Amino acid sequence: MVIYNKQVVYQLTKSASIWLFKNTLLSNSLNHVLSDFIGGLLSKGLSLTL
Repeated sequence: MVIYNKQVVYQLTKSASIWLFKNTLLSNSLNHVLSDFIGGLLSKGLSLTL
């Protein structure tokens, strides 16, 4: 029963994760976060090399 419950939880989590990923991938907020993050990494990398 425990194994069955874990399997169900895993499937639900996986489905929810995929659904959230597909939906948030198209949202602007995630794009802003990603671009800020990448921009931050790039500027840190540049300041380190300079």
